[in-house]
Amino acid sequence: MAGKVRCLHCREYQLKESVLKLPAGSFCNVEHAIAYGRDRSQKVQKRSLANAHKIRKAKVKEDDTRHQHKLTQTIVNRLCLLLDQGLPCISCGRSDQGGRMRNAGHFKSRGSSSGLRYDLRNLHGQCVHCNLYQSGNVEGYRQGLLTRYGSDILEYLDTSPRLRAWTGPELIQMRTEISSEIRSIESGNLPSMDWRKINVNT
Repeated sequence: MAGKVRCLHCREYQLKESVLKLPAGSFCNVEHAIAYGRDRSQKVQKRSLANAHKIRKAKVKEDDTRHQHKLTQTIVNRLCLLLDQGLPCISCGRSDQGGRMRNAGHFKSRGSSSGLRYDLRNLHGQCVHCNLYQSGNVEGYRQGLLTRYGSDILEYLDTSPRLRAWTGPELIQMRTEISSEIRSIESGNLPSMDWRKINVNT
């Protein structure tokens, strides 16, 4: 609009020669300039409080290990099923039917062996029948591990330290790394490592 400018506070157009010009912009009068400054200050303070609340909330969640375990188990299970896509059930040999017909099953249970909870050598694709209705079909699982990998993996799983107290930051870091691996595999790349390899000094 020729010859006119808009007041930053009330958004009304005024003649250029009649407005109050300040470094922040143009205003109808001093009162509008003060009101604009007050509103801006309140918005900045509100954003600051919101950011502080967000940081505190994130910290609470980080320290909530139960919440972190739930998120981490979900992402580790995804990687397990991705690595075992197309392979038969580790316990009974039933073919991979995908989707809801597959679970990520632990050989050593999460409750009794927290140290192996997220170890992919302790986690394999299982059919729902073995995982849910046969309590993991442990004997079939043991035979499946022996057939697929040999005796070293059983020795590793049977002798590894059973308990571990995971921290929130550890679980968050693990999720970050595994999420990156999942994205890479889903993009068509090979896994970055052999997640089931047993090292002599493992």
